[in-house]
Amino acid sequence: MAALALLVIGTMGCGLVPPSGVTRIDTARLAVGARDDPPPDADPAWQSVELPDAWYMARRAEATEGWYRVTFDHPGGSPAPWAILLSWADVDAASRVNDARLDDGVTFDGRAAVRLNVPLLVVVPAALLREGRNVVDIRLRVARAAPGGLGVLHVGPASALEPTFAWRRFLQGTFLVVVALAALLLGALNGAIYWHRDPGGARRWLALATGLWSIPILTGLLRSPPIPLRLWDWLGAAALAAVAWCFMKGFHAAGGLERRRLERVVLGGQAALALAALMVPELWAFAAVVVWIIATAGVGAYVVWLVVRVIRRRKVQYPVLLTIASAVASVLIVHDVASVFARRPLTGLWLAVYAVSAVVLLLGLTNILDFVGAMAEAERLNRELEQRVRDKHAELERNYEALRALESARAVAEERERIMRDMHDGMGGQLVSTLAMVESGRGSPEAVAEALRDALDDLRMVIDSLDPVEGDLGTALGQVRHRLEPRLTRNGIRFDWRVIDLPAVSDLGPERVLQVLRIVQEAIANVVKHAGASTVTLASGAAALDGRCGVYVEVRDDGPGFDVAAATGRGRGLANMRRRAADLGGCVTVSAGAAGATVRLWLPLSPVTRPA
Repeated sequence: MAALALLVIGTMGCGLVPPSGVTRIDTARLAVGARDDPPPDADPAWQSVELPDAWYMARRAEATEGWYRVTFDHPGGSPAPWAILLSWADVDAASRVNDARLDDGVTFDGRAAVRLNVPLLVVVPAALLREGRNVVDIRLRVARAAPGGLGVLHVGPASALEPTFAWRRFLQGTFLVVVALAALLLGALNGAIYWHRDPGGARRWLALATGLWSIPILTGLLRSPPIPLRLWDWLGAAALAAVAWCFMKGFHAAGGLERRRLERVVLGGQAALALAALMVPELWAFAAVVVWIIATAGVGAYVVWLVVRVIRRRKVQYPVLLTIASAVASVLIVHDVASVFARRPLTGLWLAVYAVSAVVLLLGLTNILDFVGAMAEAERLNRELEQRVRDKHAELERNYEALRALESARAVAEERERIMRDMHDGMGGQLVSTLAMVESGRGSPEAVAEALRDALDDLRMVIDSLDPVEGDLGTALGQVRHRLEPRLTRNGIRFDWRVIDLPAVSDLGPERVLQVLRIVQEAIANVVKHAGASTVTLASGAAALDGRCGVYVEVRDDGPGFDVAAATGRGRGLANMRRRAADLGGCVTVSAGAAGATVRLWLPLSPVTRPA
């Protein structure tokens, strides 16, 4: 993993190497002191230094300004401008070539600016250059509270240095801004997603640490900080300490470790170091910050150990990604710690600010993998749900088919039972009576024939009731006319048909039709047997009863009439008709007088639901 981190550093460095034809300057002469102009060459204030050169405490105790002088050779005869590339200059740097001030936008009038880890390209017009030796003077101002310095210089044609400068500006500026903003965004996004979905709290603390890590990056990139540089640097160190503590808290939660005492001790120690960094004299502020950062690095080393432990126990997702990110971040931070003790950046750049990019990449990849995994799980659950729905649908289809077969079989059985019951109660009873009449020898051939005709009429009526009438009572009555009119004619009785079209009667199935036909048949049979009438009238119409809509069917004769009250108690005919009518939800009324008798059946259009 460390080799991978070094490979990343090497890849970064490849874009920082200027092309051929460019002079690299890594030695210079330095004159410490605040002057508006550089001293002459013979001035004893000049001393030789190596670049990059950092201003540490002893030099900053003497002064915070100085002049660097370097020389380079120009071939002459070329109208193309040259340029000076400063890999970094902290805090302010202004350049001269051959005693001519260059337009680099730097003044020493106001508050010092920050250019830590930020490159600077100064274009030198061709008119200022001369063939042979040229002198470059760079005025540098640093902050008393922290070591500034000057990085390696490159001098050459502007067209050759501009691609390198563009790459450095992207890598040392734009890229870090993007990483800082991505850290803020990912920290906020992960916090919003996992704040209420993370019972252990690990994701919440890691999201907070990621967001806080953007602060040290931005403090090193802002050109003109809104507060004094000492407070600005302190803010970056405080944010870095908070990052380390949040990572420790998060991985404690990820590993299921209850170490609240250690967390309080670390937090108290960091607070004490932060207070010391603010209280010590300005010259000693950086030393206090270095001690603070070393303590923070110790917390970081403990976090790395936690990462290894959590990965070994497999209590985190994506252990390989976490291992790679931790290794890259650790190597970059170790580089900067070593650079502090070496008093110069070992690779020419401060690299700890790039450590957050590994964490941002880790969080981004884990979020993508979580999203892809959630989508795959949702698709799997959808497929499983669809399969279950198909299985349940097939099962319901099978159950429906079985239920439909059962209902059909039950309907057939019920209809068979009804027909058998009707045949038993009707034709069966008549045949038994006829058989008894024949066996006893009391019946004449005409009586036997009449009884058999009644049995056949009943059988035909049962069969006719099976025809679908779709609620049309007139169709059912037409079957009565077809069956009974010839019998009436044989008995010398005229049949008067006065049936009209009627409203549809709901639920008029075979059983109910048969009940209606039996009532009508019983009424006509009574006329034939007892009325002594010459005409039978079958009439129908619509009539309401007790506020309910309905229809009526009545049988009238022109006989001499009879005593209705006396007839009701003698036989079962009227009682049977009334019982059948009650089963249909209607009623039968009987009236008689000198002009004949009338039996009226009234049926509702919508039958009332009766209890079973």
